[in-house]
Parts: sequence; structure tokens; C-alpha cells
Amino acid sequence: MALAKVGAVQGVDENAGRYVGKIVQETEHHVVQDIGRGMSAIHDKGKFPPAALREFGSPEPLRIQYRAGQATVDATKQQERGATR
Repeated sequence: MALAKVGAVQGVDENAGRYVGKIVQETEHHVVQDIGRGMSAIHDKGKFPPAALREFGSPEPLRIQYRAGQATVDATKQQERGATR
């Protein structure tokens, strides 16, 4: 399956990166996350624990965080996505 056009792609920092946004596409080995401002991040599913892979079907924005080459994922609170005052 080919990826649809996803805009500019930001490299993923697998040591300490943090990405927030909706998953917009999924392949057998990767997920594409819209991280805003026309940017996307492509994540390797092999970096996530098996239980985290179920979260990719969520319509809510997800927070993906890397530490030492491994990724974790959780649903975000709506206020985290927007600007704070």
C-alpha cells in the first residue's frame, strides 16, 4: 500500500522525541501522524509495545513519545492540542 500525500515529513527523534496529533494513515509497518502546520511524522510500528498498536485506530489525537529508541502512545486531552493562554 502506498502512502497518500502527507505534506512535509519531519524526522523522528527516537531518543527523546514527542509528537502530538491524529494518526492519518497506517500501513503494515508504519503509521503517519499529522503533527500540524502541514507536517507529518512517520513512525515505525516496531518501536511500540504490542498493546500500544491498538491506539492507532483512535479518532482522537495521540501523544507519541520516544525514549532510548522505544515509543509509547496515549490519547491526549483536548486542551493539550490547542494553544494555552
